[in-house]
Amino acid sequence: MLKPLKYFTFLIITLVILLFATPFFIPIDKYKEDIITEVKKTTGRDLAIDGKISLSLLPKPYIALSNVKLSSIKGAKEPLMADIETVSVKVDIIPLFTGKVVVSAIYLDKPKINLEVLKDGSNNWTFSKIKGDKTKVIANNKAASKKKDTNNKTAKADNTTNIAKEKASDLDDLPFIIKNLSITNGKISYIDKKSRTDVEDIDIHVDIDSWHGPVDFKIGLQAFHDEFKLTGTIKEIGEIIPIEAKLATLHDNLNIVGKLDTKKLEFAGGINADGELEGIKDPFNLSAKLQANKNNVLIQDILFTLGKLEAKGEAKHNIVKNISTLKLAMNPGQISLSLSKNNIFSLKVKSLQPILTALNIDNKDLPPIINQPFTLSSMIKPDGKNITLEKINFTHKNASVKGDITINKQPDGIDTTYNLTSSNSKTLLSLLSKNADINLGTVKLTGNTNQNNGIITTDTKINTLGTDIAVKGEVDVSAAFVNISLLTKISGNNLSKTLGRLANNKPNKLGKFSLVNEIKGEFNKKIRIKTLESMVNIGKNKTLLRGDTEVTLNAAKPRILANLVVDNINLDDFAAIKVSGTKIAATSNSSKQIAKGKVTPAVYNTTIPASANVSNPGNRRSTAGGTWSREKIDLSFLDLVNGEVNIKISKFVQDALEFEHMIANLLLSNSTLELKSLTADLYGGQLTANGKISNQAGRHFNLKAAVKQANLKNLKLSEFKFKKKKLKITEGVVNVNIDLKSSGASEYEYVSNLFGNVDIDSQNGTLQGVDLGKVAGTFGNIKDLPSTLANLKSAFAGGNTKYQKLIGVMKFSNGISSNSRFKLKSDVVEMDANGTIDLPGYQLNILAEINSSIKDVPTFKVKLYGPLNNPQRKFDFSELQKYIAKNFTKDIKDKVLKNIGGGDKKKALKKLKNLFK
Repeated sequence: MLKPLKYFTFLIITLVILLFATPFFIPIDKYKEDIITEVKKTTGRDLAIDGKISLSLLPKPYIALSNVKLSSIKGAKEPLMADIETVSVKVDIIPLFTGKVVVSAIYLDKPKINLEVLKDGSNNWTFSKIKGDKTKVIANNKAASKKKDTNNKTAKADNTTNIAKEKASDLDDLPFIIKNLSITNGKISYIDKKSRTDVEDIDIHVDIDSWHGPVDFKIGLQAFHDEFKLTGTIKEIGEIIPIEAKLATLHDNLNIVGKLDTKKLEFAGGINADGELEGIKDPFNLSAKLQANKNNVLIQDILFTLGKLEAKGEAKHNIVKNISTLKLAMNPGQISLSLSKNNIFSLKVKSLQPILTALNIDNKDLPPIINQPFTLSSMIKPDGKNITLEKINFTHKNASVKGDITINKQPDGIDTTYNLTSSNSKTLLSLLSKNADINLGTVKLTGNTNQNNGIITTDTKINTLGTDIAVKGEVDVSAAFVNISLLTKISGNNLSKTLGRLANNKPNKLGKFSLVNEIKGEFNKKIRIKTLESMVNIGKNKTLLRGDTEVTLNAAKPRILANLVVDNINLDDFAAIKVSGTKIAATSNSSKQIAKGKVTPAVYNTTIPASANVSNPGNRRSTAGGTWSREKIDLSFLDLVNGEVNIKISKFVQDALEFEHMIANLLLSNSTLELKSLTADLYGGQLTANGKISNQAGRHFNLKAAVKQANLKNLKLSEFKFKKKKLKITEGVVNVNIDLKSSGASEYEYVSNLFGNVDIDSQNGTLQGVDLGKVAGTFGNIKDLPSTLANLKSAFAGGNTKYQKLIGVMKFSNGISSNSRFKLKSDVVEMDANGTIDLPGYQLNILAEINSSIKDVPTFKVKLYGPLNNPQRKFDFSELQKYIAKNFTKDIKDKVLKNIGGGDKKKALKKLKNLFK
């Protein structure tokens, strides 16, 4: 008993050893050529097995092939139809003893399948040899059937039934069955003459109970920038195959139920999807009827619901011609969406707000476009990896955006080319902002932007208002912080025209300009802006600008550190801007723009009523004076950032003032802009200044400035005008001290709350605008009253006055200098002036007394009153008239007596008495 058992055990062990050892003695690689030859004979294709063939008999027989490649047909873009890294086949042992081959598993690892349709309509998955053999078999069967049943129609019908049964039984008669099919890390590419579609990361697992079914399958893949998982069951395999499948993506599930007619290659069924949209509370549901065949896919009765939102429509796709059509209507909002057979996409929107309301989306802070109607249309042209949107037309009222966009999908990103033109930009901007009040006219946008592995490269050009804007460089969004490296250039031939369109006023003589910046850094941390050689032409003068700016963005407030260098600034060519019949210097207006971001210039009335009381503070808003704006000055920009700016200006010219080597240091912190220091050389003298303005409570302002020992030319003493001629100091050494402070919210409040002093002290100069020497000359040569008075008046209509000393003192309280004093001393006259300067009321009332060096000549008085920019004159000749009359009568008497009496007064009087007897 033990001996037979011993032999049996030995036999089993020997068989096991032989099963393990046999594969090592079988030259498997020698069968490569046989396999390759047989595939060529069967399919007409070339098979290559570049790797080894492995064989094992235990624990389950399996064979593995590596680097298996199958060629495609002639004329295909891809030379290979299949490229599989590993093919493994496992077979169950026990069924082999029954004569049945049961393949327990087939594994395909990293297969790459290229399904290609050529220009002539042929494809690479139809094998010519098989097609020929199959045609021959079918022909033989038909011939045999026809011969057998020629005279028996009933038999022919029975034969048709038998053929169907035979087809069903063919599956049972197959000598093998595959229980499991697995594909991992696969890729399938569909290629035709127009396009290429790649489906990647394919994982397929199929379990087969029998050739009749059921068949359970699980498929995972990545396509169209999304991940898909398809699971389902094929209940029965026959001419009509019932299919139930579920397609799951990251955000929703799609259920497909229907039947596949394998004879007609038609599918009929329905689809239903449900899921959630990010940020939307309510779930959505999609249902539709689906019909498909080898030529068309028809989706009918589309119904999409999301909360109170509902969309209905239908769609169709022609597989052969690759043409799609779509019609969709959405309510509320009366939105229609369509895609015609010519690939023309059209969207018509009456209002987006009802949709947002239906979705419970708060839209109070959204741009006005949600309440406005608009249309969008374009011709969609897919071409391989490219999608071109041609003839884009976005319209809203009388505004539009037209052009083309081409999107090219690349292996690691997207490349976009655009050519767009917008008209009536003011209307378009009103869709984005309620306060849009800028008309950019026609805007052209052209260029290319490429996104590759998180790096965005752009070369974009914008043209608007005669200005060219170029942006070139890259933005890296792949890291934790966005890195930028851009070169920007803004240039044009007429800056006046550009600013005129933007700000509705047009300073003249601003010509050609160019601003070039190099921008680098981490967008979330720190950005460095290098201003390269930039320029602007002001009249005939070119102003150059360069510098460096650093912006820190990861602080509590963005911090700006800037160092700017400007060569020459000459503002003489700035023309005045006309406002309500009165001219205001453009440079003054520009300073208001800087402070406010908006200009509301004063409006002046040059007619002075007799009742005007310029010394009365309560009359500050009188129509006799100017109107300071009561609109709040927007200083909110002071709250946005902190920073420090250093500016060096080689030469700054305004009117005849020429500042050289100007250096300014500004500090912005805690909502306060502080002028830490300002220094400049001025005609051999020195200018120094400091001050601040704040957006904190009270909005305080203060300024201290001094000019020392400046040998000035053409210094404006004031804005006073005499017959359009301003009062200026054209020569002399001047010292000026300014110490002012104020607070408020508007121009009017700042002026009304002004306190401080302005002192002027000048020696050995010339005062332009008045000729006081002519006054003295008139007193020394009196002929008659009319000519004398005319000469005195003309002295204040122009001319120059040489002086030894000029002093001006103004002390302001609540914007009024009620005891303003001016004193001038020359060789021939002395002038003392006192009175009130009322800045809030834009009025003055000054009385000047002029004393001649000629003995006994009485004081000559002139009163200046009315608007600061154009005061009136009133002369007081009462004392002077008495003096002229007295001296004129005495002079005549002396001359008459001298002529009659030969110089003897007694004789002359005697002769006169005799004449009247």
